[in-house]
Amino acid sequence: MCGVDAGCGWSERPLDCLFAPYLPDIDWRQPGAERQFIDDAVHWISELGIDGFRIDAVKHVETNSISNLRAALARRFEQGGERLFLVGETAVGESDSADYGCGETYPNGYAWIDAYVGERALDGQFDFPTHHALQDGLVTDRMSFVDVEAVVRTAETRYSSEGLHVRFLGTHDSNRMASRASFDPAQGCRWPDGGGCASLPGLATDPAVFGRLQRAFTVLYTMPGIPFLYYGDEIAMPGGNDPDNRRDMVWTGALASVGMGDTSVTAQQQALRDHLAALGLARRDSVALRRGRRVPLVVEADLYVYAYVHDDPSQLAVVAVNRGAGVTGRRVDALTASMLGAVTSFDAAAGTGTATLDGTRLSLTLGAGQAAVFLGR
Repeated sequence: MCGVDAGCGWSERPLDCLFAPYLPDIDWRQPGAERQFIDDAVHWISELGIDGFRIDAVKHVETNSISNLRAALARRFEQGGERLFLVGETAVGESDSADYGCGETYPNGYAWIDAYVGERALDGQFDFPTHHALQDGLVTDRMSFVDVEAVVRTAETRYSSEGLHVRFLGTHDSNRMASRASFDPAQGCRWPDGGGCASLPGLATDPAVFGRLQRAFTVLYTMPGIPFLYYGDEIAMPGGNDPDNRRDMVWTGALASVGMGDTSVTAQQQALRDHLAALGLARRDSVALRRGRRVPLVVEADLYVYAYVHDDPSQLAVVAVNRGAGVTGRRVDALTASMLGAVTSFDAAAGTGTATLDGTRLSLTLGAGQAAVFLGR
């Protein structure tokens, strides 16, 4: 049993350990088994026109099967130049390593994740080492922005530049981010009245919790790579560990009839959702934010400011995250004329505050605990 029996850790025998006693293990060395899975993938794309797959538990599948899947999809669907997006889940930590023999050795989690990425394989993977390093510290404010910057910088330098890796906080495998941010004593509970749990996590009402979530998701949405949002985290849904983290989604407005439970959200929940929606629109509207070169400008324990610079001189984004007291007219001198390009002013695309220019000198005003994204124009 994976993670249960001695010598059968999730990364010790990934190809032949058993997930659970009630789940059969697929032998990917059998050509018929691999062929059936690939045929199924082709079927779903042909019938529904989907754009790609998240491939679960990649390191527990024979490595060549990933390449064979890409080859089959390329032959059938990619001859016109379009590429299907394949993102994998290789759940490893930074210190995990593997030795499959025949020279196939990965000294750490970064190399192991990268090994499946390339032109004839996956486009990217979920970045678990960064997730493990950031998740709890970022949503609880236990981690200074100096340490956050070190983690982001590590992700930028340890992976191959070709990987379109996914950055994430909440998932179906962890307790809810809102319950972490509120330090809910029941955040580890799975079932009521089970394992000493008298109740399950409840909805947060403390404004400080929503401030932590707003700041954490601002960092997530403006990190290099592709941000992933687990459903319900945008409205601070509470929840303990799996399966309590999979409660029914709260559908509101015209979609209320879809849901089985709650059909309304509080003003605090709606404000958080609005902020994340604005972050998404900012990414859509800014090539710099999606594909630019990240330049740290201010890295302090409680204030974090960084820019994204692009070859297009009209494209520049500045992100400011403040978990301390409000700042007024904070001077930032790290921008240069080449970074600014044709940009002469900034608009707040998400959050509140101002960013003004005097030559190459940037002046920031940001409220206590606030986070904002400014796009140049």
